[in-house]
Amino acid sequence: MKIIFKSFLIFNIVLLGISFNANAKCAFNCKKIERKKIIKLIEKVTNDFQPTLGIPDALKYESYLKAYKRNMKYCELGPWSIHFPKENFDVIEPFVTTIGDNIYSHKSSASPFGSFMFRKMIRGVHVNDLSELKMAFLKVLESDAFTSLKASTFKNFPRGYPVYGEPKMRAHSVLLTMTMSYALLSEELSNKEKLLFKNWGNKFFQNMSKYDDQVSNIPSILNKKGPDRVAVKIIAMAAWGKIMKDEPMFKKALKWYLASLELINKDGFHIHFIKNHKTKEMQYHNSTYGALSVAAYFFEKSGFPALDYKNSNGSSLLKGLNILFEYINKKPIPLKLPEPQKLKQITYHSRSNHNTIAYAEYIKLLRPEGISDSFNVILNKMRNTGKLKNSQSRNGLYSVVHGGYTTCFLSKDIIEKTSLSKDIIEKTSWCLPQNKFQRNIPFHKFEDGIDCPENTIYITKQRALNIFLIKHNSYLDNIIKSKSICDDTFKNYKYLRELIKKNKNFKCSE
Repeated sequence: MKIIFKSFLIFNIVLLGISFNANAKCAFNCKKIERKKIIKLIEKVTNDFQPTLGIPDALKYESYLKAYKRNMKYCELGPWSIHFPKENFDVIEPFVTTIGDNIYSHKSSASPFGSFMFRKMIRGVHVNDLSELKMAFLKVLESDAFTSLKASTFKNFPRGYPVYGEPKMRAHSVLLTMTMSYALLSEELSNKEKLLFKNWGNKFFQNMSKYDDQVSNIPSILNKKGPDRVAVKIIAMAAWGKIMKDEPMFKKALKWYLASLELINKDGFHIHFIKNHKTKEMQYHNSTYGALSVAAYFFEKSGFPALDYKNSNGSSLLKGLNILFEYINKKPIPLKLPEPQKLKQITYHSRSNHNTIAYAEYIKLLRPEGISDSFNVILNKMRNTGKLKNSQSRNGLYSVVHGGYTTCFLSKDIIEKTSLSKDIIEKTSWCLPQNKFQRNIPFHKFEDGIDCPENTIYITKQRALNIFLIKHNSYLDNIIKSKSICDDTFKNYKYLRELIKKNKNFKCSE
Protein backbone atom coordinates (compact mmCIF):
# COMPACT_ATOMS: atom_id res chain seq x y z
CA MET A 1 0.00 0.00 0.00
CA LYS A 2 2.83 2.45 0.93
CA ILE A 3 4.60 1.74 -2.37
CA ILE A 4 1.40 2.36 -4.30
CA PHE A 5 0.78 5.63 -2.46
CA LYS A 6 4.37 6.85 -3.01
CA SER A 7 4.04 6.03 -6.70
CA PHE A 8 0.79 7.96 -6.79
CA LEU A 9 2.46 10.98 -5.22
CA ILE A 10 5.36 10.90 -7.64
CA PHE A 11 2.94 10.57 -10.56
CA ASN A 12 0.91 13.56 -9.44
CA ILE A 13 3.96 15.67 -8.76
CA VAL A 14 5.20 14.93 -12.30
CA LEU A 15 1.81 15.90 -13.68
CA LEU A 16 1.96 19.04 -11.64
CA GLY A 17 5.33 19.90 -13.10
CA ILE A 18 3.96 19.41 -16.61
CA SER A 19 0.87 21.46 -15.89
CA PHE A 20 2.69 24.50 -14.63
CA ASN A 21 5.05 26.93 -16.16
CA ALA A 22 8.50 25.95 -14.92
CA ASN A 23 9.14 29.56 -14.06
CA ALA A 24 5.95 30.06 -12.08
CA LYS A 25 7.01 31.67 -8.84
CA CYS A 26 4.34 30.31 -6.46
CA ALA A 27 0.66 29.80 -5.99
CA PHE A 28 -0.21 33.35 -4.96
CA ASN A 29 1.28 34.71 -8.17
CA CYS A 30 -0.28 32.21 -10.59
CA LYS A 31 -3.16 32.58 -12.96
CA LYS A 32 -6.64 31.46 -11.89
CA ILE A 33 -6.45 28.30 -13.96
CA GLU A 34 -3.13 27.38 -12.35
CA ARG A 35 -4.48 28.00 -8.85
CA LYS A 36 -7.47 25.80 -9.61
CA LYS A 37 -5.09 23.03 -10.63
CA ILE A 38 -3.20 23.43 -7.35
CA ILE A 39 -6.44 23.20 -5.38
CA LYS A 40 -7.60 20.23 -7.44
CA LEU A 41 -4.32 18.38 -6.86
CA ILE A 42 -4.40 19.10 -3.10
CA GLU A 43 -7.93 17.75 -2.92
CA LYS A 44 -7.04 14.62 -4.91
CA VAL A 45 -3.81 13.80 -3.03
CA THR A 46 -5.57 14.22 0.32
CA ASN A 47 -8.74 12.35 -0.57
CA ASP A 48 -6.80 9.40 -2.01
CA PHE A 49 -4.57 9.13 1.06
CA GLN A 50 -5.57 6.46 3.58
CA PRO A 51 -4.15 7.51 6.96
CA THR A 52 -3.26 5.27 9.89
CA LEU A 53 -4.95 6.93 12.87
CA GLY A 54 -4.61 6.49 16.63
CA ILE A 55 -2.38 7.72 19.47
CA PRO A 56 1.32 7.82 18.44
CA ASP A 57 3.49 5.63 20.68
CA ALA A 58 5.64 8.62 21.70
CA LEU A 59 2.62 10.36 23.25
CA LYS A 60 1.48 7.43 25.41
CA TYR A 61 2.08 7.24 29.14
CA GLU A 62 4.62 4.40 28.96
CA SER A 63 6.78 6.38 26.53
CA TYR A 64 6.48 9.54 28.63
CA LEU A 65 7.66 7.64 31.74
CA LYS A 66 10.66 6.12 29.95
CA ALA A 67 11.58 9.48 28.45
CA TYR A 68 11.26 11.21 31.82
CA LYS A 69 13.65 8.75 33.45
CA ARG A 70 16.04 9.06 30.50
CA ASN A 71 15.94 12.85 30.21
CA MET A 72 15.45 13.94 33.81
CA LYS A 73 17.99 16.73 33.50
CA TYR A 74 15.70 18.29 30.90
CA CYS A 75 12.47 17.89 32.88
CA GLU A 76 12.65 20.70 35.42
CA LEU A 77 9.38 22.56 35.58
CA GLY A 78 10.99 25.99 35.47
CA PRO A 79 10.03 29.09 37.44
CA TRP A 80 6.69 30.80 37.75
CA SER A 81 6.89 34.12 35.95
CA ILE A 82 4.79 36.41 33.78
CA HIS A 83 4.70 33.50 31.35
CA PHE A 84 3.19 31.07 33.84
CA PRO A 85 0.15 31.15 36.14
CA LYS A 86 0.22 30.93 39.90
CA GLU A 87 0.08 27.54 41.58
CA ASN A 88 -3.61 27.95 42.38
CA PHE A 89 -4.52 28.88 38.80
CA ASP A 90 -8.20 28.24 38.05
CA VAL A 91 -8.34 26.20 34.86
CA ILE A 92 -11.98 27.04 34.17
CA GLU A 93 -12.41 29.79 31.59
CA PRO A 94 -15.61 30.03 29.53
CA PHE A 95 -13.96 32.09 26.80
CA VAL A 96 -10.60 32.27 25.11
CA THR A 97 -9.60 35.91 25.41
CA THR A 98 -6.70 38.17 24.54
CA ILE A 99 -5.30 40.29 27.36
CA GLY A 100 -3.92 43.73 26.59
CA ASP A 101 -4.54 46.41 23.95
CA ASN A 102 -1.40 45.87 21.81
CA ILE A 103 -1.52 43.23 19.08
CA TYR A 104 2.27 42.84 19.16
CA SER A 105 2.64 42.41 22.93
CA HIS A 106 -0.46 40.78 24.38
CA LYS A 107 -1.20 37.64 26.38
CA SER A 108 -4.15 35.30 26.36
CA SER A 109 -6.10 33.05 28.70
CA ALA A 110 -4.95 30.07 26.64
CA SER A 111 -1.25 30.34 27.51
CA PRO A 112 -1.51 30.08 31.31
CA PHE A 113 -3.97 27.22 30.91
CA GLY A 114 -1.50 25.38 28.67
CA SER A 115 1.32 25.98 31.15
CA PHE A 116 -0.88 24.72 33.97
CA MET A 117 -1.78 21.48 32.15
CA PHE A 118 1.73 20.72 30.93
CA ARG A 119 3.06 21.20 34.46
CA LYS A 120 0.40 18.76 35.68
CA MET A 121 1.59 16.30 33.02
CA ILE A 122 5.21 16.40 34.11
CA ARG A 123 4.33 16.24 37.81
CA GLY A 124 1.95 13.35 37.19
CA VAL A 125 4.58 11.33 35.35
CA HIS A 126 7.14 12.18 38.04
CA VAL A 127 5.07 10.62 40.87
CA ASN A 128 3.27 8.06 38.71
CA ASP A 129 -0.08 9.63 39.51
CA LEU A 130 -2.14 11.46 36.85
CA SER A 131 -5.09 12.24 39.11
CA GLU A 132 -4.47 16.02 39.24
CA LEU A 133 -4.15 16.20 35.46
CA LYS A 134 -7.31 14.14 35.05
CA MET A 135 -9.23 16.35 37.49
CA ALA A 136 -8.31 19.53 35.58
CA PHE A 137 -9.02 17.82 32.25
CA LEU A 138 -12.53 16.76 33.32
CA LYS A 139 -13.33 20.19 34.77
CA VAL A 140 -12.78 21.71 31.35
CA LEU A 141 -15.05 19.14 29.71
CA GLU A 142 -17.83 19.40 32.27
CA SER A 143 -17.99 23.19 31.93
CA ASP A 144 -17.51 23.39 28.13
CA ALA A 145 -14.59 25.70 28.86
CA PHE A 146 -12.58 27.36 26.09
CA THR A 147 -15.17 26.63 23.41
CA SER A 148 -16.14 30.29 22.87
CA LEU A 149 -14.22 33.43 21.97
CA LYS A 150 -14.17 37.09 22.93
CA ALA A 151 -13.15 39.56 20.24
CA SER A 152 -9.80 41.29 20.69
CA THR A 153 -9.86 45.02 21.44
CA PHE A 154 -6.38 46.04 20.30
CA LYS A 155 -5.81 49.74 19.76
CA ASN A 156 -3.31 49.11 16.96
CA PHE A 157 -5.17 46.67 14.71
CA PRO A 158 -3.61 46.58 11.20
CA ARG A 159 -6.11 47.50 8.54
CA GLY A 160 -8.51 44.64 7.87
CA TYR A 161 -7.16 42.43 10.69
CA PRO A 162 -9.92 40.14 12.04
CA VAL A 163 -10.95 40.75 15.65
CA TYR A 164 -11.20 36.99 16.20
CA GLY A 165 -7.86 36.21 14.54
CA GLU A 166 -5.74 35.98 17.67
CA PRO A 167 -8.29 34.40 20.07
CA LYS A 168 -9.21 31.75 17.48
CA MET A 169 -5.57 30.79 17.06
CA ARG A 170 -5.13 30.65 20.86
CA ALA A 171 -8.25 28.53 21.18
CA HIS A 172 -6.70 25.94 18.87
CA SER A 173 -3.67 25.94 21.14
CA VAL A 174 -6.05 24.91 23.96
CA LEU A 175 -7.40 22.14 21.73
CA LEU A 176 -3.84 20.84 21.22
CA THR A 177 -3.21 20.93 24.99
CA MET A 178 -6.41 19.02 25.69
CA THR A 179 -5.78 16.48 22.93
CA MET A 180 -2.28 15.71 24.19
CA SER A 181 -3.64 15.46 27.73
CA TYR A 182 -6.18 12.95 26.43
CA ALA A 183 -3.40 10.89 24.82
CA LEU A 184 -1.51 10.74 28.12
CA LEU A 185 -4.67 9.97 30.12
CA SER A 186 -6.22 7.51 27.65
CA GLU A 187 -5.69 4.45 29.90
CA GLU A 188 -7.10 6.34 32.89
CA LEU A 189 -10.35 7.45 31.26
CA SER A 190 -13.61 5.54 31.23
CA ASN A 191 -15.63 5.17 28.03
CA LYS A 192 -18.03 7.80 29.38
CA GLU A 193 -15.17 10.26 29.98
CA LYS A 194 -13.75 9.58 26.51
CA LEU A 195 -17.14 10.34 24.98
CA LEU A 196 -17.31 13.52 27.05
CA PHE A 197 -14.03 14.67 25.50
CA LYS A 198 -15.21 13.81 21.99
CA ASN A 199 -18.38 15.85 22.54
CA TRP A 200 -16.34 18.75 23.91
CA GLY A 201 -14.15 18.70 20.80
CA ASN A 202 -17.13 18.54 18.46
CA LYS A 203 -18.66 21.53 20.23
CA PHE A 204 -15.31 23.32 19.95
CA PHE A 205 -15.21 22.92 16.16
CA GLN A 206 -18.88 23.81 15.79
CA ASN A 207 -18.47 27.00 17.81
CA MET A 208 -15.20 28.02 16.13
CA SER A 209 -16.90 27.98 12.73
CA LYS A 210 -19.05 30.90 13.91
CA TYR A 211 -16.06 33.22 14.37
CA ASP A 212 -14.61 34.77 11.23
CA ASP A 213 -10.81 35.00 11.20
CA GLN A 214 -10.61 35.29 7.37
CA VAL A 215 -9.35 31.71 7.06
CA SER A 216 -11.92 29.07 6.26
CA ASN A 217 -10.70 27.23 3.15
CA ILE A 218 -7.77 26.53 0.83
CA PRO A 219 -8.18 29.69 -1.33
CA SER A 220 -7.96 31.92 1.76
CA ILE A 221 -4.72 30.17 2.75
CA LEU A 222 -3.29 30.65 -0.75
CA ASN A 223 -4.20 34.35 -0.39
CA LYS A 224 -1.74 34.55 2.54
CA LYS A 225 -4.39 35.15 5.21
CA GLY A 226 -2.61 34.84 8.58
CA PRO A 227 -0.19 32.01 7.67
CA ASP A 228 1.33 31.86 11.16
CA ARG A 229 -2.14 31.66 12.72
CA VAL A 230 -3.18 29.04 10.17
CA ALA A 231 -0.17 26.88 11.08
CA VAL A 232 -1.18 26.74 14.77
CA LYS A 233 -4.71 25.73 13.78
CA ILE A 234 -3.32 22.98 11.53
CA ILE A 235 -1.38 21.47 14.47
CA ALA A 236 -4.53 21.24 16.58
CA MET A 237 -6.67 19.80 13.79
CA ALA A 238 -3.99 17.26 12.83
CA ALA A 239 -3.45 16.17 16.46
CA TRP A 240 -7.19 15.84 17.08
CA GLY A 241 -7.73 13.95 13.82
CA LYS A 242 -4.83 11.58 14.46
CA ILE A 243 -5.44 10.87 18.15
CA MET A 244 -9.25 10.81 18.04
CA LYS A 245 -9.36 8.86 14.74
CA ASP A 246 -11.38 11.64 13.14
CA GLU A 247 -10.46 11.12 9.48
CA PRO A 248 -12.46 14.06 8.02
CA MET A 249 -10.76 16.50 10.41
CA PHE A 250 -7.37 14.89 9.80
CA LYS A 251 -7.76 15.27 6.04
CA LYS A 252 -8.92 18.86 6.41
CA ALA A 253 -5.73 19.56 8.34
CA LEU A 254 -3.67 17.87 5.62
CA LYS A 255 -5.33 19.96 2.89
CA TRP A 256 -4.57 23.13 4.81
CA TYR A 257 -1.00 21.94 5.36
CA LEU A 258 -0.43 21.33 1.64
CA ALA A 259 -1.94 24.72 0.82
CA SER A 260 0.40 26.33 3.38
CA LEU A 261 3.39 24.70 1.66
CA GLU A 262 2.48 26.60 -1.52
CA LEU A 263 3.61 29.79 0.23
CA ILE A 264 7.21 28.53 0.44
CA ASN A 265 9.24 29.73 -2.54
CA LYS A 266 11.87 27.76 -4.46
CA ASP A 267 14.64 28.98 -2.11
CA GLY A 268 12.78 27.89 1.03
CA PHE A 269 11.52 31.31 2.18
CA HIS A 270 7.92 32.02 3.12
CA ILE A 271 6.67 34.55 0.59
CA HIS A 272 4.57 36.42 3.16
CA PHE A 273 7.51 36.98 5.51
CA ILE A 274 10.32 37.96 3.14
CA LYS A 275 9.95 41.64 3.92
CA ASN A 276 7.79 44.31 5.58
CA HIS A 277 7.80 42.74 9.03
CA LYS A 278 10.02 45.22 10.85
CA THR A 279 13.11 42.95 11.26
CA LYS A 280 10.93 40.08 12.50
CA GLU A 281 10.96 38.25 9.17
CA MET A 282 12.86 35.19 10.48
CA GLN A 283 10.95 35.24 13.74
CA TYR A 284 7.76 34.77 11.72
CA HIS A 285 9.48 32.07 9.65
CA ASN A 286 10.30 30.28 12.91
CA SER A 287 6.78 30.45 14.34
CA THR A 288 5.15 29.35 11.06
CA TYR A 289 7.59 26.61 10.07
CA GLY A 290 7.72 25.43 13.68
CA ALA A 291 3.98 24.91 13.91
CA LEU A 292 3.91 23.19 10.51
CA SER A 293 6.69 20.88 11.75
CA VAL A 294 4.58 19.67 14.67
CA ALA A 295 1.69 19.07 12.28
CA ALA A 296 4.09 17.22 9.96
CA TYR A 297 4.85 14.82 12.82
CA PHE A 298 1.21 13.73 13.00
CA PHE A 299 0.99 13.42 9.20
CA GLU A 300 4.18 11.36 8.92
CA LYS A 301 3.09 9.08 11.77
CA SER A 302 -0.02 8.46 9.70
CA GLY A 303 1.94 7.52 6.59
CA PHE A 304 2.19 10.81 4.67
CA PRO A 305 5.69 12.17 3.72
CA ALA A 306 4.92 15.64 5.04
CA LEU A 307 8.44 17.03 5.60
CA ASP A 308 9.67 16.10 2.13
CA TYR A 309 6.48 16.75 0.17
CA LYS A 310 7.22 19.15 -2.70
CA ASN A 311 4.90 22.00 -3.63
CA SER A 312 4.37 23.40 -7.14
CA ASN A 313 7.77 25.10 -6.92
CA GLY A 314 9.57 21.90 -6.02
CA SER A 315 10.11 23.34 -2.56
CA SER A 316 9.19 21.79 0.79
CA LEU A 317 8.95 22.43 4.50
CA LEU A 318 12.26 20.61 4.89
CA LYS A 319 13.93 23.12 2.57
CA GLY A 320 12.38 25.99 4.51
CA LEU A 321 13.59 24.57 7.82
CA ASN A 322 17.12 24.17 6.47
CA ILE A 323 17.17 27.84 5.44
CA LEU A 324 15.85 28.89 8.84
CA PHE A 325 18.45 26.94 10.82
CA GLU A 326 21.27 28.06 8.54
CA TYR A 327 20.33 31.65 9.35
CA ILE A 328 19.99 31.00 13.09
CA ASN A 329 23.42 29.35 12.97
CA LYS A 330 24.80 32.51 11.31
CA LYS A 331 25.45 30.87 7.96
CA PRO A 332 24.95 32.72 4.64
CA ILE A 333 21.52 32.48 3.00
CA PRO A 334 20.37 33.53 -0.51
CA LEU A 335 18.32 36.51 0.68
CA LYS A 336 19.19 39.96 2.02
CA LEU A 337 17.07 40.58 5.12
CA PRO A 338 16.56 43.77 7.13
CA GLU A 339 19.16 43.71 9.88
CA PRO A 340 19.45 43.11 12.71
CA GLN A 341 16.75 40.44 12.80
CA LYS A 342 14.94 40.19 16.15
CA LEU A 343 15.90 36.65 17.12
CA LYS A 344 16.43 37.08 20.88
CA GLN A 345 13.34 35.06 21.79
CA ILE A 346 14.44 32.19 19.56
CA THR A 347 18.13 32.06 20.49
CA TYR A 348 17.93 33.15 24.16
CA HIS A 349 14.75 31.61 25.57
CA SER A 350 14.64 27.84 25.38
CA ARG A 351 11.31 28.02 27.16
CA SER A 352 8.45 30.35 26.42
CA ASN A 353 4.85 30.22 25.28
CA HIS A 354 5.94 30.50 21.67
CA ASN A 355 8.89 31.60 19.47
CA THR A 356 11.16 28.83 20.75
CA ILE A 357 12.48 25.89 18.74
CA ALA A 358 10.66 23.34 20.93
CA TYR A 359 9.20 21.93 17.71
CA ALA A 360 12.70 20.72 16.74
CA GLU A 361 12.24 17.66 18.97
CA TYR A 362 9.43 16.46 16.68
CA ILE A 363 11.73 16.84 13.68
CA LYS A 364 14.42 14.88 15.54
CA LEU A 365 11.91 12.06 16.14
CA LEU A 366 11.13 11.92 12.43
CA ARG A 367 14.76 12.38 11.32
CA PRO A 368 17.00 10.98 14.11
CA GLU A 369 20.16 12.04 12.29
CA GLY A 370 18.86 15.62 12.09
CA ILE A 371 18.09 17.55 8.93
CA SER A 372 21.39 19.48 8.72
CA ASP A 373 24.54 20.30 10.66
CA SER A 374 23.11 23.71 11.58
CA PHE A 375 19.94 22.09 12.88
CA ASN A 376 21.93 19.77 15.17
CA VAL A 377 24.15 22.60 16.41
CA ILE A 378 21.24 24.88 17.30
CA LEU A 379 19.13 22.10 18.82
CA ASN A 380 21.96 21.00 21.10
CA LYS A 381 22.72 24.59 22.06
CA MET A 382 19.13 25.46 22.90
CA ARG A 383 18.57 22.24 24.82
CA ASN A 384 21.39 23.27 27.12
CA THR A 385 21.06 27.02 27.59
CA GLY A 386 20.53 26.59 31.32
CA LYS A 387 19.43 29.43 33.57
CA LEU A 388 20.34 32.77 32.07
CA LYS A 389 20.08 36.23 33.55
CA ASN A 390 16.68 37.79 32.83
CA SER A 391 15.54 34.57 31.17
CA GLN A 392 12.99 31.87 31.91
CA SER A 393 15.27 29.34 30.27
CA ARG A 394 16.08 25.99 31.84
CA ASN A 395 17.68 22.91 30.38
CA GLY A 396 15.35 21.44 27.79
CA LEU A 397 12.93 23.02 25.35
CA TYR A 398 9.37 24.03 26.15
CA SER A 399 6.52 25.77 24.35
CA VAL A 400 2.76 25.94 24.89
CA VAL A 401 1.98 25.88 21.17
CA HIS A 402 4.25 22.88 20.53
CA GLY A 403 2.94 20.58 23.22
CA GLY A 404 4.85 21.45 26.36
CA TYR A 405 8.15 19.96 27.56
CA THR A 406 9.29 18.52 24.26
CA THR A 407 12.92 17.70 25.17
CA CYS A 408 11.85 15.96 28.35
CA PHE A 409 9.16 13.78 26.79
CA LEU A 410 10.27 13.31 23.18
CA SER A 411 14.06 13.29 22.99
CA LYS A 412 15.66 9.89 22.40
CA ASP A 413 19.21 10.85 21.48
CA ILE A 414 20.39 12.28 24.82
CA ILE A 415 22.79 9.94 26.63
CA GLU A 416 23.71 11.10 30.10
CA LYS A 417 24.47 7.89 32.05
CA THR A 418 28.16 7.63 31.21
CA SER A 419 28.92 11.32 31.42
CA LEU A 420 27.25 12.51 34.61
CA SER A 421 29.36 14.82 36.72
CA LYS A 422 29.78 14.17 40.46
CA ASP A 423 27.64 17.22 41.09
CA ILE A 424 24.76 15.88 39.02
CA ILE A 425 25.12 12.41 40.57
CA GLU A 426 24.91 13.96 44.04
CA LYS A 427 21.85 15.99 43.11
CA THR A 428 20.04 12.94 41.75
CA SER A 429 21.45 10.30 44.08
CA TRP A 430 18.24 8.53 45.08
CA CYS A 431 15.67 6.44 43.24
CA LEU A 432 11.91 6.54 43.67
CA PRO A 433 10.06 3.30 42.82
CA GLN A 434 7.15 3.51 40.43
CA ASN A 435 5.24 0.35 41.27
CA LYS A 436 2.22 -0.48 43.41
CA PHE A 437 4.27 -2.35 46.05
CA GLN A 438 6.78 0.35 46.93
CA ARG A 439 5.26 3.50 45.50
CA ASN A 440 6.86 6.69 46.77
CA ILE A 441 9.34 5.01 49.14
CA PRO A 442 12.87 5.92 48.01
CA PHE A 443 15.95 3.74 48.14
CA HIS A 444 19.52 4.46 47.12
CA LYS A 445 20.90 3.87 43.67
CA PHE A 446 23.49 1.24 42.98
CA GLU A 447 26.87 1.94 44.51
CA ASP A 448 28.29 3.30 41.29
CA GLY A 449 25.89 6.19 41.77
CA ILE A 450 24.77 6.21 38.16
CA ASP A 451 22.01 3.74 37.38
CA CYS A 452 18.60 3.50 38.97
CA PRO A 453 16.88 0.10 38.62
CA GLU A 454 13.96 -0.40 36.27
CA ASN A 455 10.60 1.16 37.18
CA THR A 456 12.19 3.96 39.19
CA ILE A 457 12.85 7.63 38.65
CA TYR A 458 15.74 9.83 39.79
CA ILE A 459 15.16 12.24 42.67
CA THR A 460 17.41 14.53 44.71
CA LYS A 461 18.92 13.64 48.06
CA GLN A 462 16.90 16.41 49.74
CA ARG A 463 13.64 15.17 48.25
CA ALA A 464 14.38 11.65 49.46
CA LEU A 465 14.95 13.00 52.96
CA ASN A 466 11.71 14.98 52.88
CA ILE A 467 9.75 11.91 51.78
CA PHE A 468 11.10 9.83 54.69
CA LEU A 469 10.61 12.57 57.31
CA ILE A 470 7.13 13.61 56.22
CA LYS A 471 5.40 10.73 54.42
CA HIS A 472 7.20 7.78 55.97
CA ASN A 473 8.29 9.03 59.36
CA SER A 474 6.51 6.17 61.14
CA TYR A 475 8.42 3.69 58.96
CA LEU A 476 11.69 5.30 60.07
CA ASP A 477 10.67 5.18 63.75
CA ASN A 478 9.80 1.49 63.45
CA ILE A 479 13.07 0.39 61.86
CA ILE A 480 15.04 2.53 64.35
CA LYS A 481 13.14 1.07 67.32
CA SER A 482 13.61 -2.49 66.07
CA LYS A 483 17.29 -1.85 65.20
CA SER A 484 16.56 -3.03 61.66
CA ILE A 485 18.24 0.10 60.37
CA CYS A 486 21.52 -1.29 61.65
CA ASP A 487 21.24 -4.45 59.57
CA ASP A 488 23.43 -4.22 56.47
CA THR A 489 21.96 -7.37 54.96
CA PHE A 490 19.77 -4.91 53.08
CA LYS A 491 22.59 -2.72 51.84
CA ASN A 492 20.38 0.32 51.26
CA TYR A 493 20.06 0.76 55.03
CA LYS A 494 23.61 2.06 55.24
CA TYR A 495 22.67 4.75 52.71
CA LEU A 496 19.55 5.50 54.72
CA ARG A 497 21.58 5.95 57.90
CA GLU A 498 23.79 8.45 56.13
CA LEU A 499 20.73 10.29 54.81
CA ILE A 500 18.93 10.74 58.15
CA LYS A 501 21.86 10.99 60.60
CA LYS A 502 21.31 14.71 61.17
CA ASN A 503 17.56 14.34 61.66
CA LYS A 504 17.07 11.08 63.62
CA ASN A 505 18.75 9.56 66.68
CA PHE A 506 19.81 5.95 66.35
CA LYS A 507 22.73 3.86 67.63
CA CYS A 508 24.35 1.09 65.68
CA SER A 509 27.47 -0.82 66.69
CA GLU A 510 30.33 -0.78 64.26
